[in-house]
Amino acid sequence: MAAVGELGVDIRRFAFQRDGVRLSYLEVGQGPVVVILHGLAGESGEFEPTLRALAGEFRVVALDQRGHGRSAIAGAWVDALEYWDCGL
Repeated sequence: MAAVGELGVDIRRFAFQRDGVRLSYLEVGQGPVVVILHGLAGESGEFEPTLRALAGEFRVVALDQRGHGRSAIAGAWVDALEYWDCGL
């Protein structure tokens, strides 16, 4: 768990294993959950301003999808159904 960024908002980074692949995510705040997923070639860090803006009212989770940001890539080709079934 490591703080990321500035401005008094403690954005934390966590990771979990799903089907042998390490997936990383950022989390901040408390309250109703908002999940943010990046697009192709993106990563969770691009949403830091959004995490900061929502942290006062929501628990915000921004996932690094497989092979992006700090998440590992699956060892072999992953079809679309496997890619999106990350088990959140």
